[in-house]
Amino acid sequence: MDLHSFFTSDSFSTGMKWVIMILVTGFIAQFGKKFAEYIITKMKKKKDDAAQTKTSETVYLTSSEKTSSEIPARTGDRDLKREKELSKIRKKEAKMRQKELKKKKP
Repeated sequence: MDLHSFFTSDSFSTGMKWVIMILVTGFIAQFGKKFAEYIITKMKKKKDDAAQTKTSETVYLTSSEKTSSEIPARTGDRDLKREKELSKIRKKEAKMRQKELKKKKP
């Protein structure tokens, strides 16, 4: 078989099309794999952050001597961040009370 006739025949162009198609498919598959890993990592991080937040709030609530009703009202803008955190704690306490009431009703 002559090398020149191989590169000029239809079989060469068909072969090149297959090679290019396989390379493109591999690229798409690799991209999809990396994208899936990214999504899984992001979901795990989100889940871990939520679990850690829940744990830290539980520790804060159990170690705190004051309840939300004993926390003083806002006294200026210097403690704005702390006030937001306390507001979230109050909301969560209210939500937990509502859940407890719902459990006790039936």
